[in-house]
Amino acid sequence: MKKRISMMVILLTLLSSTFAFEVSAYKSFNLHYSQGAPASSNVYIQYLDGVVAKKEGKLSYYCSNYQMPTNTAILVNGYDSTNQVSYGADAITGTGFHYWLNEDFHKGISYNLVVEFGCNEGAHGIGLYGTYASVNGYYK
Repeated sequence: MKKRISMMVILLTLLSSTFAFEVSAYKSFNLHYSQGAPASSNVYIQYLDGVVAKKEGKLSYYCSNYQMPTNTAILVNGYDSTNQVSYGADAITGTGFHYWLNEDFHKGISYNLVVEFGCNEGAHGIGLYGTYASVNGYYK
């Protein structure tokens, strides 16, 4: 009986550490702007380091909340984390699961991303288009 309990404890430990690894592999983004809020409360840009391509040619992400003013978007710029080669830009335009397709993304390679409010005046100009903006989700 002790042997069986020990095996169950080992199995549960392995499962929980595997689950923790999978969750920690997600790279979250949470941009928000509220007119009149203290500047320190607004998040215009986020840097996500170490987003690993799980499949050849694409990075996958999930956007759970997308509340943006008209004529704006969320821009994402990607860089190879080893030699800082730029891989262009993508736009997040709504909720749900999406892929950033790029033939230069290679499975198992780590990329650094810059996620920011996108408008003509740059990320900090989002307030010119509305009083509120909020986007969050994660790359996996």
